[in-house]
Amino acid sequence: MRRLFAALGLLVLLAYAENPSKASYRLFFDGPRPVVVVNNTHVFHTPLSMDEVTGALGVVGIGGLGLDLATHFELGGFLEYREWRLWMAASGALSLSGGSVCYTGGLDWLGYPYETRTTYRIRLGGGGGLSICYPVSGGDEVVLRPAVEGVANLQFRVIPNVIADVSLKAGFPFGVGGAVGFALAY
Repeated sequence: MRRLFAALGLLVLLAYAENPSKASYRLFFDGPRPVVVVNNTHVFHTPLSMDEVTGALGVVGIGGLGLDLATHFELGGFLEYREWRLWMAASGALSLSGGSVCYTGGLDWLGYPYETRTTYRIRLGGGGGLSICYPVSGGDEVVLRPAVEGVANLQFRVIPNVIADVSLKAGFPFGVGGAVGFALAY
């Protein structure tokens, strides 16, 4: 019995220390409770509108037809911060002269927003990078060449803070292609 009174006394003291004017009310009635905010991230909580998105981290698949009539397929990822996008991809290409495996990296500037809405945005831009290609047959030497491209980009929200990323690309040496990916927006 002493333990029960000691526990009740401790509860009354804690309630009084929290708010002396409402101690008895909070102890015996279910009143409003304080809300504790642990963090203010938007990852799994409040959905971001597309005009508030600062950047994105995602994966992308790219396919196209090159200037030498080679078809290429790339798989990679990108990190975007404001208008700048850093991307890297590994690709396989099949042309009339044989097949090759390429590693490409680049930096794009996706400025010139055409339209920005709550659930989608359209941007135009371009950029460049570097491509290293190895022949599959092993007969030719390694080819190192610059990559230049123009990009038309559409991003739209799929679920809160997950966006789909669709781009149309044209440039050298890959010709014309398209990219589809998904990213976590922040």
